[in-house]
Amino acid sequence: IALWDPPADLTMGDHVEITGEVSEWFGMTEIWPVESITVLSANHPMPAPHQLATGETDLERWEAVLVKYKNVTVTDPDLGWGEWLIDDGSGPVVVDDRFSYNYIPMMNQDLDHVIGPMNFSYGNFKVEPRFDADIGAVPMPPLSIFDIQHTDDPSGDSPYLGQTVTTHGVVTAVEPGNNHIFIQDGNGPWSGITLWAPDAELVIGDLVEVSGEVNEWYGLTEIWPVYSITVLNSGNQVPQP
Repeated sequence: IALWDPPADLTMGDHVEITGEVSEWFGMTEIWPVESITVLSANHPMPAPHQLATGETDLERWEAVLVKYKNVTVTDPDLGWGEWLIDDGSGPVVVDDRFSYNYIPMMNQDLDHVIGPMNFSYGNFKVEPRFDADIGAVPMPPLSIFDIQHTDDPSGDSPYLGQTVTTHGVVTAVEPGNNHIFIQDGNGPWSGITLWAPDAELVIGDLVEVSGEVNEWYGLTEIWPVYSITVLNSGNQVPQP
């Protein structure tokens, strides 16, 4: 069960005795006001999270319980207000950012697990990861620029349109203001791609590893948003035109 504004500093692992009134806060059962809390002992191990399928619909009984979702995929990285969706193939569930973690969800990224207490707010049940270890990000294998760009579709759209990818290449051109950056891997057709990365500070000859989402901007295949850029080394020879 959840406590609202408890009059004590508590840490995970505390075993507590609570006196207070049971209330419903927009559908979330909680104890409020809390009249007293006594810490009986500390440093207890956390209960093992109960594993659920993301398509589970009877979530009322898991309210405020530590739950775990396994082998899920991010199906919407931005629902607004810090919320995002995961799905294990059985249906989606909402993930929220009520606690503190650094992970940034990326479209179609596979996650080994998502763990957290089950919350209810604004008409939806949602899992609340407490820290980064509650989100098991699975590294995506990198793709070549050729893989991302090559297509037989008459539209010219990338086969990875809308997906999050990681690739690498040598910077061949930097637009003034660093808005568009062009990178290339080798020579020949399908070997280059554009990054929309206004905050990146790159120079021609940098070999970079880039993670971001593949998008089509009025027919131009580009990586945007860019989630990360790592300069692997500098001073590389630019591919021959």
